[in-house]
Amino acid sequence: MFESHVLIAEDADNANVPAPDPVWARPALLVLAIASGVLYGWDVWRMHLHLYYGAAVKTMSSSWPAFLYGAYDPGMTTTVDKVPGVFWLQALSAWLFGFHSWSVLLPQVLGSVLTILVLYRVVRLWSGPVAGIVAAAVYATTPMIAALARTQIPDVILVLLVVLAAGAWWQAIKTGKLAPLLWCGVLIGLAFQAKMVHAWSAWLPFALTYLFAATLPWQRRLARLAAAGAVTVAVSAIWVVPMLLIPASSRPYIDGSMDNSVLSMVFGYNAFNRFGLSNDGAATLGVGGPLGGIHGPAWDYMFSDAAAPQVGWLYPIALAGLIAGLLWSRSRADRLRLAGYAMWGLWLLTQAVTFSLSVKPHSFYLLSVVPPIAGLAGAAAARWWSSRTPSQNRSWWGPATVVI
Repeated sequence: MFESHVLIAEDADNANVPAPDPVWARPALLVLAIASGVLYGWDVWRMHLHLYYGAAVKTMSSSWPAFLYGAYDPGMTTTVDKVPGVFWLQALSAWLFGFHSWSVLLPQVLGSVLTILVLYRVVRLWSGPVAGIVAAAVYATTPMIAALARTQIPDVILVLLVVLAAGAWWQAIKTGKLAPLLWCGVLIGLAFQAKMVHAWSAWLPFALTYLFAATLPWQRRLARLAAAGAVTVAVSAIWVVPMLLIPASSRPYIDGSMDNSVLSMVFGYNAFNRFGLSNDGAATLGVGGPLGGIHGPAWDYMFSDAAAPQVGWLYPIALAGLIAGLLWSRSRADRLRLAGYAMWGLWLLTQAVTFSLSVKPHSFYLLSVVPPIAGLAGAAAARWWSSRTPSQNRSWWGPATVVI
């Protein structure tokens, strides 16, 4: 049954038609989502909130002006040190259900479970239901996911929005329509509200693979990407522009900046400074290394004790799936499948290079590399199963990868 549906998925993919879900797929996904929700939410009412962001959410849930400004304290003297998009969600939940640990963390738990469902759909459309289920299971059981689903860290919502954007990107390539690409731009702009400039890095794999895989003249591909990028900038500016236009004397001080500038907070403290650069891009040294960071750039960071145990347990399988997909998807009929491998691979590479160059790569940032690892591992598992059939001559590569 698995075998037949993998083959159907491959044929349907070539025909530009999604494979139907087999009878086992949705029940399996439902069980996985429920089990994950129970795990992530278990005893969540006893979790301690972040000392800084928890206080900010309490303030934002008690006053609409504080909510809009993203104010840290009831006197509205300072904002939080990030764009407050995720904290808006947490504050709304606290306003609706009362301020409790569980109500503040509820959007995080729900967002983590929703990411599992969305990842299944995106990978299924690309590589079939077997790949989708495996990818969802890999994501759900990655240690980093279960840990951060119970915290206020914005990366949880960032990943959800970028995976949603990946689904819109896929539809844009598959259908040739402009609307999905614009929707992709909207979602990345919303992801900016979660993690600022980091969200924009998603455009690198999306844009490069769109240029490669879209069946449109080059001029139209570039024009559409420019339009989608403009949408991203417009949505990203939802909070930033008002903070620029309101006089400094009439709003809270922008935390994370040294000059009360929202641009310094977004592009300096939360971007340039993470790479040992000052707000204007000049190299800066601080106590204990660049800007007092954890360490300098390290090419092997993704294999270090801080990273590999958290997200790297399926590096080999994901890499094997990527290599096999690129090597065995070279026909014109495999254009869409090849685009998927290129997108997931570039996503993983972009994040790995970003964290390796950073002087302050907190371990929880690694959440962003889990979707491409899960997607590639799911595709590898589906290909392994399909290679067992008499029509395939590659039955050796799955067991060989596991042994290696």
